[in-house]
Amino acid sequence: MNFDPAYRTQLAEQYPEEIVEQIADDVLHAPLEHSPGQAIPFVFTKVPDAHEPPILFVPGFGGGIINKASFAAELAMNNASIILPGQNRHKIVEDAIHGRNATVAQARNYLAVLDHTMGAEPVNIVAHSYGALIFQKMVELSPSRFTDSKTVFMAPSGSIHDETLPDLGRRWVASTRSEMNKKRPTEFPDDKGVTGKASAMTLLANLPRMKQEIGELAHARIDYPALVKRVGSLTIMSFAEDRMFPEDRMFSTLDEAVKAGATWLTPVSPDKVLDGTMRYSGDGAVHDDDQYNPTRVVGSLMQALYR
Repeated sequence: MNFDPAYRTQLAEQYPEEIVEQIADDVLHAPLEHSPGQAIPFVFTKVPDAHEPPILFVPGFGGGIINKASFAAELAMNNASIILPGQNRHKIVEDAIHGRNATVAQARNYLAVLDHTMGAEPVNIVAHSYGALIFQKMVELSPSRFTDSKTVFMAPSGSIHDETLPDLGRRWVASTRSEMNKKRPTEFPDDKGVTGKASAMTLLANLPRMKQEIGELAHARIDYPALVKRVGSLTIMSFAEDRMFPEDRMFSTLDEAVKAGATWLTPVSPDKVLDGTMRYSGDGAVHDDDQYNPTRVVGSLMQALYR
């Protein structure tokens, strides 16, 4: 993985060099026992005085190290160590139980990163978008691993009861357009489209696998009542102006999750207004707000994890 030099410079303008080095320069690799000879890249920002277990970030569709670099850096600034995986896009290894399942394949890869870095030590979880479906499979593959994990889903897929592939495609186009809006307030803008290019390169590396993932995104659902019982705690964050997974389309599913014991919130940030008072704003919180406005999202995330 080659980290874009201009994007690294942008990170270094906002975050300490020791944090940027761990994200942009110190890429590690975890071997994949289920795919002999293969490995998955990851970075591990270690904060010496962190009071909680590290966070394993489970990225979404096409997500990886470059896309979520600003988010990882902001977490490190808030005394949270984070394990941030990239992706391995080689062929999907089938098995007798799951068959040829792309979500299971990603789940195995991220479990390999976790085993390589943490062994059986405790870890908290943050999953974004498609990452929520992947984490659900991680729990199925390793049922006892996450019983004490504080877990946060951000803009989770698998949360719309009446999902269809055409509707998912239309919302993806709307979401992409909303995130390209130059008038939208962003703390960490990506004017050169580095993160979008990184996602495209990841997905195009294996077109059959991408097609398989899209199909699973459209048809898989999260069983929130079951999942709540299998993790330490579950918080769901929906973003106010998310065109990919709008709050109103997820309402019935997330209401079901809350009744089962989950917490549901929208990330907000305090903004000063002209009279010197403070107001809390979630305006402009789009699907990938964690990378565009990391301070807002991480601030709410810290409250959700460590309240």
